[in-house]
Amino acid sequence: MADLFETTARVILTQGPCVLCAGAWNEPFLILPGGHVEDGDVHALEGLRREVEEEVGVRLAVVRKLTILANQWLRGDDVVHEKMHLYAAMASSPIGGSPFVRSPEAHTVLRWASMYDLTAGLVQLQPLALLPWVLRCMGRA
Repeated sequence: MADLFETTARVILTQGPCVLCAGAWNEPFLILPGGHVEDGDVHALEGLRREVEEEVGVRLAVVRKLTILANQWLRGDDVVHEKMHLYAAMASSPIGGSPFVRSPEAHTVLRWASMYDLTAGLVQLQPLALLPWVLRCMGRA
């Protein structure tokens, strides 16, 4: 068993009454768009912009940093310790699709989730510590 350390950057992107979530076809839960901050990234925001362009196909505008969250989970026998930089932003152009959005990445599923979807457990957003931040950004906290 090893301890693995990862730095990520994720974004709360809302459109109307919904938040954009991402995931993999074979996973039962969804996360916010974004991903790993790589060694060549100067800031977490740089990594976030790159990841969102790759994953969602849009550029971010009006970006605001919200917090840094600590998260951990098991990946096989290893414990992953994540430091997540969380942002709220607007997309530079509308993101279509309802409820599913086509991602430029074949292995990525993008889905618009309503607050009802999230609070009723129809969409499992991970980590759970994100939910209060998403609710706040949607003006429901």
